[in-house]
This record gives sequence, structure tokens and C-alpha cells, in this order.
Amino acid sequence: MVSGRALKAAGCSQCRTSLLRLFITPSVTPLIRSPHTTYASWRTAANSRGIARLYSSSSTPPDLDSNRVDLQDSQLDRLEAAPDDQPINDGEPASSQAAVPWYLEVDPPRHIPVAEPPPLPDVPEGSPPIIPTLLKYASEEMGLDDLSLLDLRELDPPPALGQNLFMLFGTARSERHLNVSAGRLVRWLRAKHRIIADADGLLGPNERKTKLKRKAKKARLLGTMGTDDTDDGITTGWICVNMGTINRSNVESAVLAEDGRIAGFGVPQTGSTIVVQVMTESRRTELGLETLWQRTLDRQTKQEPNKELGNVESSEQIDTERDTLSQAPSRPTSNVPSSAFSSSGQSRSFSTSQNHRNDPQRIIYAEESHLSPEAEGPILGSKLYELFGPSEDTRSVNEWCDVSSTHGASALFKNLLHDGPSKVRTIELLKTNINNSSADEAFAILRSASFRKISQMSMQHLPTEQTWSLRLSIESKARQLGMEEHQSLDKTRQLINELRACAIAASREEVLQLLGCIYASPGPKLQEQTRLAMDLLESVHTRGHPIITNDVVVSIIEGMSWSGKPTPKAIELQMRLEDLMAQAKLPYMGEPLLLRLMDAYARLGRWDQFWETWRLPPRFAQPRSEALYLHTFRLAVATKDPRICTETIHRCFQEMIIEHPPIELTGQIRNALLDCVRVADPKAEEHADTIPANAKGFAQSLVGREFVKLVKELKLLRPRRQLS
Repeated sequence: MVSGRALKAAGCSQCRTSLLRLFITPSVTPLIRSPHTTYASWRTAANSRGIARLYSSSSTPPDLDSNRVDLQDSQLDRLEAAPDDQPINDGEPASSQAAVPWYLEVDPPRHIPVAEPPPLPDVPEGSPPIIPTLLKYASEEMGLDDLSLLDLRELDPPPALGQNLFMLFGTARSERHLNVSAGRLVRWLRAKHRIIADADGLLGPNERKTKLKRKAKKARLLGTMGTDDTDDGITTGWICVNMGTINRSNVESAVLAEDGRIAGFGVPQTGSTIVVQVMTESRRTELGLETLWQRTLDRQTKQEPNKELGNVESSEQIDTERDTLSQAPSRPTSNVPSSAFSSSGQSRSFSTSQNHRNDPQRIIYAEESHLSPEAEGPILGSKLYELFGPSEDTRSVNEWCDVSSTHGASALFKNLLHDGPSKVRTIELLKTNINNSSADEAFAILRSASFRKISQMSMQHLPTEQTWSLRLSIESKARQLGMEEHQSLDKTRQLINELRACAIAASREEVLQLLGCIYASPGPKLQEQTRLAMDLLESVHTRGHPIITNDVVVSIIEGMSWSGKPTPKAIELQMRLEDLMAQAKLPYMGEPLLLRLMDAYARLGRWDQFWETWRLPPRFAQPRSEALYLHTFRLAVATKDPRICTETIHRCFQEMIIEHPPIELTGQIRNALLDCVRVADPKAEEHADTIPANAKGFAQSLVGREFVKLVKELKLLRPRRQLS
């Protein structure tokens, strides 16, 4: 737009026309600046194009040129007639007039989406009123992430933290955030709700600063700056805030049983316990407390789920539970005549004995075998003969034990049928005989029809707690021998259920036998075995016995060694158990457990761990005995592998001499070492006896071999010992 005053200022009409053409010429195209061109080049190009357009001859036709001159004259007259202050439109569109450079353009406002807070966990029904407030405070004020609330009120018996337990988990962003947020929570509970919470692992701000300064100063003095010491007592990564039991009643009242009768007096378990677990992300992932508590809750609420929906327990399981939990056994003695069982006054005893006769759990080994008495062997004859005493005639022990012998069989079965104390003594004798027998003897005993009949009659009509130990011994020995009828976990699971239901006072050796039975079965999956082992260890821990011990770890590894070639998952579990022994800093396991662990590794073929176990006594400043060396040599000879025998001689022979006290190369040790040499170098003993010491040539190289020299020294050592 051009004002009228500017046009009048031009001198002549030709000047005014030239000035007007700068604004109203239709052939002028807008100049667009390229972002890659400079300002000087763009201005030069624009000026050159404008000058060429003004002073060059027009190439348009004459009629178009005359029309353009008429249009320009009319526009010029209109501009001259316009007022001075009124802007005149030059015919260009408004969009080109309002064009703004790119560096002056204003971007439209961008609306940043507001981040919504993560949803809080659902509040369970019947929870304390403080739970919603606590969740809101933990999310907004404490700034914890990944909040999770576990309702553990279904646990029975309640955990050690308290009854009706609620556990809140939260993740802190750093170690500093962990301490600050936990401290704020404790102060908030004390100020707002009058709750004095106990925060385990919480350090005050001043105490934490002091410890960090001392740690940095100590690191500078010792030159350990930059080393990562995770066990420094400061950076725990986990704080447990226990709020205690809320709304707990202290008034004593009568405790009613399920049938409505008074069972006692005491303080009822009322109120709720709230625990807040604040951890860093790495610590929370490492510990996995949520998974552990959730598994415990699932086992409590869903014990032994049925594989098919809608099916109830089998009749066999129902009979087992009925006999286990509500059992009224009848144990007649020899003083009571047998006719009393058939009298009308003993109808209850007759009914009970009839049920026990058909009970599949009472008669476990009732499977008859048609072996001849000569094939069975008189292994139990002498023991049972000593138990019940000799008969009136002078029959031999073997004839007395023969099932076909009417006198011996009738006397034995009569005592087992009517004499309760004789049954108990027989069970103890059978259990001792199985546990103390070798592998071949135990295999013959378990295959014997006489043993099955005697064990069946001994366990008949007796309560579960009196027959449990014998059935465990049979199951454990059968698993070690790899008998085909003992491949599943059904009998082992039954023994564990009876242990828990009947509160059987099992010894620690029996618990370890159960652990070995669980992992000695090659049929089930490792996950099922581990779940059953966790149930057993949980029961043992509830009774107050330690479970993170050497004997537990050795029993599990030993059980795996009986199941054949280990799977990759089984090897991974063994490595975890080995790491557990190292991290828990368990004491020296002793030589009996050491021998069992070495046997297990030898059966598994893990010789690297075998020699790692061999090095345990020196680490605890304990000497190795002669029995340990003898056992190691015999294990190496049993493999019949020259490489293993060679390594055994290299490791053990020199250490025998430097032991304190030193091990003498006499007797069984000398013979075991020679047997090991015979496997490592079968020709060594022959070369030592036939080739003289002053031999030349190829014979001299044979005499100079390592094991040939060792055999000569061992054979020369014996006469020296005899002369001395």
C-alpha cells in the first residue's frame, strides 16, 4: 500500500509511473529466501531481477501492453485522489501482506499431559481404618513406587509378626530416599495416630552421616576408595517398619471350641498387625519377600489342589485321614485270650480289627511272593530267634525261620497276632536290621517274602506313630537301592502328612532320611520334589529345629545322587546349596558328613566338587584321619578310571606325609594305595618286580616311571617297618 503523499512527492509523471510499477506490476513474483542462501546473495539476485524487469524491452503483445498502461493510469489517478492518511490497497492478497518471517513466528501452545499417579492397591474387606490412610501417605508423601498389599489373615497358625497380618511393600528410589521416607513414616505414625512403630534397619540422619564419614575416612586410610562393600551395616537397602498389633484386646475371656464347649481361658487374638516393608529396587528383587509370603499363603489356602475340578478325595485318602486323626486302636496282649475277640462284649474291637484288615495303609507290604524258603535266605532267622527265644524242640535257626515249618511259623505268627509288646520289639528289630545291613543284604531282605509277612503282621492293629519309623526305613533303603516299585513320591508324601497330622516326634536322622527319599526318586519333577521338601522343612522349623545346617544340605545332595544322572536343574540346585553353605558361614561339618558328601559327588561324577570337599578340613584347621584317606582311595579304585586314580595319588600321597599326625603307609592304607596304582598304571607293579634298578636302554626308562618308583618304595617300606 502506497500513500498519496508519497506519490505527490515524486517530480514528473514518468517518475510517478516508475514508482507505481514497483508495487502494482502483475509479473512480479514473490521472492522466497532459501534457508541455505546468504542474505547478501539473496539481495543481489532480487535487485538484478528488478532492474532487468524495469529497463528491458517488453516482450508482451502491443494490445496487452496498452491495456496495462491504461490500468496503470487509472490506478495512478485513484492514488492521487486518495487522502494523505488513507492507505490504498495495491491489489495483492492479504495473506502476502501479512507474511511473517520464520524467526518471528510464534508456535501454538502445547498442552503437556498431566501425569496421573499410579493406582493404589485395593483395600481388603474388614481391614483396619488406618490402611487407606497409610496407602495414600506412602504414595503421596513418602513417594514409594510399586505399592503392594498382602492380606495374610488366613495364615494358621499366625506368623511370628502377629495375628491378622497385613504387609505393605514399597520401593524407594535410592538409599537416601529409603532412610528419609522410613523416618518420616515413623514420625507421622507417632504424631498423627499415636502409634510407636519399630523400624528395623533405620538409621537416624545424624547417625547415618556420621557412619558415612567414618567409612570414607577409613577407606582413605586403608586405600580402599572406590571398592564396593555391600555388607557395611549402612547401605542395607531394606527397612521393616512394624506398627504392632492395632486394636488388641487385653481382656481375658473364655475360649470356646468348635462344638460350643469351653476349652480354656485366655486373651483372644483380636486386632490387626501392620508391617511396612520399604526396600530399594535391587534389594526387593533380590529378596523376593512378596513371592515367599504369597507361596506360604497359597499353601495354606490351597493345600494339595485336585487335578480335576469337581472331584473329591479318593476313598483311600479318606481312610488314611480317618485312621490318622480319629483312631482308636485295639492292642490286645498275650494275657487276654484270643476267644475274647469273638465274644459279644468285644463287638467294637472286632469291628476295628475288621477295618484294619482291609486298610491298604496298614498292610503296606502285603504283596505275596512265591519264592522258595531256600531262596529267601535266613537273614532274619537269628535275630527273630533271639527275640522270641528257642522253641521246645532242638530245631535249627534256619528251620525255625522257614515259613513251611509249622512250629516256627505258628509260634511266630501267634506272638505277632496277640502280643502287642512283641510287635513293638519286632518293629524295632526290623528297623535296626535294615539300617545296619549292607546294600546286598538289604536288597535280599526287602525281596524276602518272610520279611514282608512279618512286617505286615507287626504293623497290623498298631497306631501310626509306632509303625512310622519302620515304614520310613524301608522306603529310604528301597530308594537307595533303586527298586522299581518305589519310584513315585506317594509313600513319601504319606509319611510327611502323617508326621504333620499325628505330631510324630521324629528324630533328626529320620527327618534327614525323609529329605533323602524326596530327592532320590528319579520319576517326579524337581519342582514337585522341592515343594514337598519345603513342606517338610517348614514343619521342622515350626518345631524349633534349625534347617540351614550342613546335614540338611548333605542329605539333599545325597538324595539326588541316588536318582541317577542329574538334570541341569538338579545341578543348578546343587550349586545353590553349595553357595548357601559358603554364604551362611556354616561350621565344619565333621568327618561323617564329609564322607557322605564325597560319596554323593563321586556317584554324581562331579569330581571338581569332590576335591573341593576334600579341601574342607584344612580350611577349618582340622586334620584328616586315616579313614578319610582310605575311603578316598577306595572311591577312586571303584571308578576304574586311570585318570581319576592318578589324580587321587597326586593329591593324597604327599598330603599323607605332611599330615599332623602323619599317616603311616601300612596295612589297609598301603593296600588301598597299591590298588589305586594298579588302576592308574597296570604294568607298574610288574615292571617294579622284574626290571632291576641298574637296567639300561628302554628298560631304564620304564624303571624311571613315577608309579614304578612308588611301588618299589611301598614294597621296601614294609620290611623296614618290620625290622624297626
